[in-house]
Amino acid sequence: MIGGYYFSTSGGYTENSENVWSSALDYLKAVPDIYEPQDLKKSTWSVTLSADEVKSMLASRGINVGDIVDLVPTQFSDVGRVTELKVVGTNGTEYLTKEKARTYLGLDSQWYTINSEPPEVPNFNMDEIKKDDEPEIEEEVTKRNNTTKKRDDIYKTGDTKKEEEVVKETKPLLKLLLSFVNSSVSKDEPVEEKQTAYAAKANKGDFVIQGRGWGHGIGMSQNGAIGMAKNDFSYEEIIKWYYSGVKVEK
Repeated sequence: MIGGYYFSTSGGYTENSENVWSSALDYLKAVPDIYEPQDLKKSTWSVTLSADEVKSMLASRGINVGDIVDLVPTQFSDVGRVTELKVVGTNGTEYLTKEKARTYLGLDSQWYTINSEPPEVPNFNMDEIKKDDEPEIEEEVTKRNNTTKKRDDIYKTGDTKKEEEVVKETKPLLKLLLSFVNSSVSKDEPVEEKQTAYAAKANKGDFVIQGRGWGHGIGMSQNGAIGMAKNDFSYEEIIKWYYSGVKVEK
């Protein structure tokens, strides 16, 4: 038996449980949310908070650091979600870790930047996230792509095929994946370094926070699961995609 955790919208990638809650669970690992539509209300979002609003929100949680001077994300998950947020005040400094970096500021998710460009879906290689018991999904996707080229070959980073050629050969899955790859952070530019550079621009007045997704990001994305179902994946395939290494007993 597992805890079937779910949430509304990932924004393109789910998250490891230990980056949000306290424990690392083998079946709750980050996976790309391949079929989740990218035009949902909470696929991307933006909110502006004044220094006074931040001060009031934190005070309601028992945190009093004086007037807010700065908000600086200092640690990130591999996906790019903020796992530690440094709050600088006139009377001290406080660190909001993991889920607190979202809930204490009333944000839709932990995946955000402050006073900078919005976060991007990171690059990924299917070889790195492939499940040992994923043959059904592998076979079904290959059939839908209607091509003899293996899925892992198509997904490899740096594939030089033009987007229009890939789309002609494949189903929407690969089109969406290609858009992820084209817009992602390169492996030579770690997510943490890029996000930290963004945070350094934070001003001392309003904080413009731009993010992706809605909810904690652990387990199954409801909108992602709906997207997979609409593309003819079975309930078993969907469960195995979001919950790593599980077996479905009938």
